[in-house]
Amino acid sequence: MQELSTQQLAGLIDQRLRLLAQFLAIGQKQAELIAADETGSLLRLLGAKNQLIAALKTIEQRLAPFHEQDPEGRVWESPAAREACAAKAAECRLLLEKVMQQEKANEIAITARRDAVAEKLESTTAATLARNAYRENGRAAGPAGPHYVSGVVTGANVAGQNAAERVTALDLSVGDTPRSAPPAGA
Repeated sequence: MQELSTQQLAGLIDQRLRLLAQFLAIGQKQAELIAADETGSLLRLLGAKNQLIAALKTIEQRLAPFHEQDPEGRVWESPAAREACAAKAAECRLLLEKVMQQEKANEIAITARRDAVAEKLESTTAATLARNAYRENGRAAGPAGPHYVSGVVTGANVAGQNAAERVTALDLSVGDTPRSAPPAGA
C-alpha cells in the first residue's frame, strides 16, 4: 500500500479547489450563452466543461484513499498546514454547493429554451401542414380568387392584407362558399 502523505492530500485539495473555481466560471458563461441563445458557443463550452468533469473525477479518485484514513491520525508538517488544508476543503464544499445550484439553474434555463424552440417548431410545422393541405386541395389563396376559411373571405386579391391576415384560422375543412349559420336553437 502506498504511503499517503498530508502533502499529497493538500496538493489534491488545491487542485480540486482550482477545478471547482473553473467549473463555476464555466457555469456562469454557460448561463450567459443560454440567455443569448448562442448554441454553437454553448456546445463548445460544454466540451470544455466535460474535460473539467473528467479532471475532477480523477482528483476525486485520487482523494478516495484519504477518506478511509482517520483524520486525527494524519501527520502534518504543522498545525498551520492542517488548518490551511481544512480551510481549502471547506471552500471546496462551498464551491461545490454553488456549482450544483448553478447547474440546476442552467438546466432549468436550457429546458425552457428547448421547450420554446419545440413550441415554435410545432407551430411552424402546423402552418406548413395547413399550407400544404390547401395546395393539395387546389385551394391556396391567390390569383384564382377568394376562398372562405371559417366564414371569412380570403384571397391574394384583397388589397392591403398579408398572408397572416388572409388565413385567419387553421381550418382544414375549407369550402368554396361560406358555411351556413347553425340552425336557431342549436
